[in-house]
Amino acid sequence: MYSINCPGKPVGIDLYEDDSKIEAWVCNYVGGNLKVFTFEKQ
Repeated sequence: MYSINCPGKPVGIDLYEDDSKIEAWVCNYVGGNLKVFTFEKQ
């Protein structure tokens, strides 16, 4: 799909979509963190 360089490799991205929003769950396996980005559909 798409690939970018990241200093905290490996990174995983999971996408979720419903009628009102799109969410991107981004996890950094080395740093042990997870960030969720939510984009509202218009």
